[in-house]
Amino acid sequence: MQSDLIIINDFCDRCHVDPSFIMELEEDGL
Repeated sequence: MQSDLIIINDFCDRCHVDPSFIMELEEDGL
């Protein structure tokens, strides 16, 4: 799971996506 957080952080940095938006997607079961 640690690597997933790193990937998400890198994704947010590159795409300027709000981390809370990512969390909402994960809660939806993406």
